[in-house]
Order: sequence, then structure tokens, then C-alpha cells
Amino acid sequence: MLSGHWMIVLGAWVLRVAALILLWGAWRLLRRAHEAGLDPLHLAWLGPLALLLGWVKAQRAVRPLLARNVAWLRGQSLVPAWRVYQPWLMGMIVGMIALSQMLKSTAAGRPLPLALLGALDLAVGTALMCSLTEFGSPFQARRR
Repeated sequence: MLSGHWMIVLGAWVLRVAALILLWGAWRLLRRAHEAGLDPLHLAWLGPLALLLGWVKAQRAVRPLLARNVAWLRGQSLVPAWRVYQPWLMGMIVGMIALSQMLKSTAAGRPLPLALLGALDLAVGTALMCSLTEFGSPFQARRR
């Protein structure tokens, strides 16, 4: 069991690392799509569209959910980890990672599916990065 403050800190860093991994993966997929022969003009509109979709998802879905969870955690003295990182949620994340890997291996060598998967990773990574402000700065002093 951890205090609500430490759960917030842990959650913020998990989202930061996940967002950076997704953005790095998006870069690799978009680069592979270009190398496989995708016209650079498609990347010129696909990247900004993915960034816009990620920002909209952050504003409409992720930030309100995180704001509710952070407000709840700030009021808790001790929180069991399973309450925040629930087993069904962890299972869903593992399933999504497995599905993503299967789709990436199926799309190997085909430029359009690689670009679409890269754009999806870019949108999700952008949504995570844009919603991190709900946690506050990782370097600010703990308020009592």
C-alpha cells in the first residue's frame, strides 16, 4: 500500500515513460512506412492529423478521467495498488500490446498499414503527453 501522493507520482511517471515509448514507436513506424515507399505527402498530413486527434482525445477523455482520479488519490492516506492498477486494466493493456504487435508484424513491408499504425501510436502518445499536466510538475514540492 502506498500513500495517495506516491500513487500520483508513480502514475505520472508510468504515463511519461509510456508516452515516450509510444512516440518513439510512432517515429519508427512512420520511418519504415516511408522506407517502404509511402509518399512523403501522406506523412505530411497523417502526422498532424494524428497529433490533433491525440490532443482532442486528451481534452475530451483522458484529462477529465485523470483529474477525477488525482482528486480522489489526494484525499487518500493509504491506497492498495490493486485499487489503482486493477487486474482487468492490466490485462486489457497487455492484450492491446499483443494486438498491436500482431498488427505490426502483419503490416511489415506494406507502407499504408505501417503509416496508419504509426499515426495511431502518435495519437495515443500525444494524448498521454497532453494529459500529464493533471498530475502537476514532477519537480514541485509536495503540498501539505
